[in-house]
Amino acid sequence: MSTAFGGLLRAHREWAGLTQQCLASMTAVSERAIRDLEQGRARRPRPVTVRLLADGLALRDGARAAFVAAARGVGSFTPPLPLAGLLGREAELAVLAELLAADGDRVVTLTGVAGVGKTRLATEAAARLPGPVTWCGPGVRPPVPSDGTVLVLDGVSEPRAAVAGLLRHRPLLRMLCTAPAPLGLPGERVVPLLPLPVPDGPVGAADSPAVRLLLRHIRALDPQFRLDGTTVAAVAGICVLLDGHPGALERAGTACALRSVHVVHQRLAAGPVADLSASLALLAPAERRLLDRLAALAGPWSLDEADADPAAVHTLLRHGLLRRRGPARFQVLGLVRVAPQPVGA
Repeated sequence: MSTAFGGLLRAHREWAGLTQQCLASMTAVSERAIRDLEQGRARRPRPVTVRLLADGLALRDGARAAFVAAARGVGSFTPPLPLAGLLGREAELAVLAELLAADGDRVVTLTGVAGVGKTRLATEAAARLPGPVTWCGPGVRPPVPSDGTVLVLDGVSEPRAAVAGLLRHRPLLRMLCTAPAPLGLPGERVVPLLPLPVPDGPVGAADSPAVRLLLRHIRALDPQFRLDGTTVAAVAGICVLLDGHPGALERAGTACALRSVHVVHQRLAAGPVADLSASLALLAPAERRLLDRLAALAGPWSLDEADADPAAVHTLLRHGLLRRRGPARFQVLGLVRVAPQPVGA
């Protein structure tokens, strides 16, 4: 059985359409050495060998870093294990389990703004799936898996045509992808991931997934913190101002362990911050103008009330930038309304 590095080497070579002999002729690494590495008979490649192979495979940036890390014994195609319980995503997990069932969709893409928890949800889904799962992180070229496998592409970096090629050559392969926007693959099922639900106010706030997550981060640094009558309004207010965004809640939890929740709440009320520039930059200019107009509307709206093009609203939904607020009613994420304008907007 090959080592993690051997499997990664083989995946890159096959992805590039090279035989072991071709790669050997391009790199001055012997064909036998390449074969031994791929089959796991050689487990400690020298740094110069790793560099020559990376050059021959034309690896750059994240893919090259992952290749070098694997050579040092770091990294594999095994799904990462969840390190903490998942809060407030039971409905999304049920949807993914249904879509990724053996008779379900072949390509499911989790979309959403940065920090919303796409990787965390994909990790949990992978841990619960029956059968083999192959995990590929950002910058790592996926292997050519066998039919019946679920391939998770976390942070898709491969060209769309390359991913489509895998689906053509493996008719029983299923994929779970995480990306800021739909990939545009034939038959792709898009599941927008939104921030966590927030409390309506102090009453019942302890049951809110956003509040529970914020408390988890606060208590990691301040185990004595208590949610009581003196703190609940500020804690609930922080969650509302941050729109239940998991990444922003983590940063707020660190701040609350250093300052009082009241001070953090006051500072956020003056201008909450979340970097959504990467998600907003993926929108066409007309879509961004529509998003800005919709964000200025007070309260939830329907298509007719907003006089909005249904196709454009559908695009914003698939990017995870809108919340549903009841049947046929929507609202722009609160964080979008305070996000800085992207360069060139």
